[in-house]
Amino acid sequence: MANSKKDDNSGVGCLLMIGLAALGGYWVWRAASDAGWLPHDAIAIVSAKGWSTGEYKTCTEANVVAMKDEPQIDCPSVSEDSEYSEPKRFKVRFYGATYQEESKDKASLIWRCRKNEGTDPTFTCDEKKIVRWDEKK
Repeated sequence: MANSKKDDNSGVGCLLMIGLAALGGYWVWRAASDAGWLPHDAIAIVSAKGWSTGEYKTCTEANVVAMKDEPQIDCPSVSEDSEYSEPKRFKVRFYGATYQEESKDKASLIWRCRKNEGTDPTFTCDEKKIVRWDEKK
C-alpha cells in the first residue's frame, strides 16, 4: 500500500517537471526570437522602388500600436529622392521583434533588409536598431 502512494506522488512530480520545462523552453524561445537569434515570418507592408534581387536596403518601421500585427517598412533608394512605390504586402523574415511595447509611439525600428531570390520569404530583415524620436541627430 505504501508503494502505491509513492508512485502517485512521483507521477505528479514528473508532470510538474515536464510543465516547468515546457514553460521554461517557451520563455527561452521567445527571448531568443525577440533578441534576433531566431527568425520569424510575418506578412508586412513594404514600400520600396527599384530593388534588385540580393540588394540590401536600410528600412524604417514606426514602432506604433497600429502596426503591431502587420509591420510596415519603408525602404527608400538613394537615387529615388525619397520616393516610394505603392505599398504592397509580402512575406518578410524578421530577425528580432517587429514591435517593442516599452518604446511604443516613441521610436522607429531601423532594419537592414535584403530582397531574396524567389518569393518565400520575399525579404529578410535583420540587424535591428531602435531610434527614439526624442533623440537629437
